[in-house]
Amino acid sequence: MSHSVDKLRQRTDKFRIEMTSLENEFDVAIIGGGPGALAAALWCGDLGLTSVLIERSGQLGGQLRKIYNPVLNYPGIETSNGSELADLMIAQAERRSGAEIRTGEVSGITEGENGVRIELSGGGRIESRAAIIATGVSRRKSGIPGEVDFVGRGILESGAKAGSEVTGLAVAIIGGGDASIENAAILGRFAKKVFVIHRRGQFSARRELVEAAAALDNVEFVFDATASRIAGDEQLRSLEIKIAGSDEVRQLDIDRLLIRIGVEPNSGPFDNITKTPDGYIVTDVVGRTDLERVFAIGDVVNHTAPTIAGAVGQAATAVKAIYRQLAGDQPANNGPNRSQDQLTRP
Repeated sequence: MSHSVDKLRQRTDKFRIEMTSLENEFDVAIIGGGPGALAAALWCGDLGLTSVLIERSGQLGGQLRKIYNPVLNYPGIETSNGSELADLMIAQAERRSGAEIRTGEVSGITEGENGVRIELSGGGRIESRAAIIATGVSRRKSGIPGEVDFVGRGILESGAKAGSEVTGLAVAIIGGGDASIENAAILGRFAKKVFVIHRRGQFSARRELVEAAAALDNVEFVFDATASRIAGDEQLRSLEIKIAGSDEVRQLDIDRLLIRIGVEPNSGPFDNITKTPDGYIVTDVVGRTDLERVFAIGDVVNHTAPTIAGAVGQAATAVKAIYRQLAGDQPANNGPNRSQDQLTRP
């Protein structure tokens, strides 16, 4: 079993190589740059498989870059934020994976002459013997009028990141899950007032999070309400909400707004692969999709319990399955609908 063949060419923000039509061929093409993708590259190196990692943003780390609070539940490692954990993973990949890094937007994936063909939006192409989709998720947009206009002018990226900058200000949070309520408790320590707007009559967040937010006198829960308009001038000034089952419309005078209404999978380019109605890619237990030699892992697959550890574990499973298939030990892929006796434990 071989280990690192070559170091990654440079640190994550120096990895950028413009995509052109490539004749290079790899054992595995990994689409994405988060924990699952980095773990897949690491396992490819361990198993002697050449790999290329395709990241659209040019910065590795994925959703870890948007975690500003401590990461305390990844086994064996505790970090002060997601970026710190991402940097540790990238440094390990530098030492051991041997992966090449390409910056580009994937527009589609099909069967190729030698396995898989990945098309890029700029007209480029990558050929590989197998592929792993690890594109993760993005925060869902609300579609409320004014949302786009006030990005960077009052709409917050993260409550944990904002922290003391909301001191003395009024803040509204839209959503009812863990992220919304946890942010209410964080911002409630600094803000003058925090409104939590939820379209239903009760939160889906964990009870301990709800209790922590409810214990703060300046946090107000507004149930059965939907936001209908975000308004302001050069800065966000108000949020209009409608109360369900009545004609009541309230205007909340606020200075900052945080929208936490869930996430959606980054699966748009893969229309020829079976997905759930919500857009999550369907796989079997080792990550195979119904497209020959194409696997998917991480949050783009796991809509029930997406975690860092889960994505990393799925990466190991998928790469081991690819290794065995490329070595001729696996039958041809018939996708996630194959019978259980066709699956081999990695």
